[in-house]
Amino acid sequence: MSDNELSIFNQNQLPAHLQGAEDDATAASMITQGESIPKISIKGFQFTLRTKEEEVKLAGIGVAIKVVILAIDPPNKHVAKSYFEDKYSGDNANPDCSSSNGVTPDHWIEQPQCASCASCPMNVYGAAKNEKGKDIKPCSDHKRIIVVPVDNVNADVAAIQVPAMSLKSLSAYGRQLVKHKAPLCGIITELSFDDTVEYPKLVFTPKGFLSEDDYTAAKERSESDELRDLLHAEPAEQAERAPLAGSAELIQHVQDPVQEDVQVMKTLVMIGQFAGMSPDAFYAKNWTDEKLVEAGYAEWK
Repeated sequence: MSDNELSIFNQNQLPAHLQGAEDDATAASMITQGESIPKISIKGFQFTLRTKEEEVKLAGIGVAIKVVILAIDPPNKHVAKSYFEDKYSGDNANPDCSSSNGVTPDHWIEQPQCASCASCPMNVYGAAKNEKGKDIKPCSDHKRIIVVPVDNVNADVAAIQVPAMSLKSLSAYGRQLVKHKAPLCGIITELSFDDTVEYPKLVFTPKGFLSEDDYTAAKERSESDELRDLLHAEPAEQAERAPLAGSAELIQHVQDPVQEDVQVMKTLVMIGQFAGMSPDAFYAKNWTDEKLVEAGYAEWK
């Protein structure tokens, strides 16, 4: 767009016949939700800021960084999802199917696995097995945290993907902040790696409080439309302009890989009945999805 085209908005106000249309839904629909923003990778136990132009190592291998978390994405109870038909090969690999809002496949996916994530056969534990023969859910879960540097809360935001194996740590951090009624964007958060495991698992630790001025600025940014438009609310919430996630959102619907059986049962409860059986007895039958549907305990949606 040229400078001349932009200059028409330098007037004091719109012509009288155009005033009052500031909430024009047609123009608003042009804004692409979830626009690309810089990412901070955790590959190789190292925090690396990646932009279109360059990669910058933010710390040495295994060294923690401190940030201010402005928002959680998706900003609701859901987790985002990624499915790779073949083994995941790295940060820059594109998934065969994905959902940024955890509800429906992203619009750029050419061949979605299912019309909705809740009904997707790839979103069920036991649909595949890992290299050790353990039941897994082929479609992996994650959330993003939207962060800024501690020393400049007005800097450009960056996103860090919190993988499935780190969601339990994220949840524990959320509970800690909720317990103390601490505003997420008012806390200095240290991001480090769990040195007891062989993969990059994030640990979240509160390390201090922002100053009053910095907190005011961070809170204003966390509630801004500019930031909101980068997030992936579920469809119904987009129209309602749902509030951004705070500390409480960190503990919503986090999937604990250790509790895979429980997660399966939660899915079955939502779509069927136990017919008087205990959850353990029901699960012990090891019914296939097809058998569950045939027996009337589940249905495809």
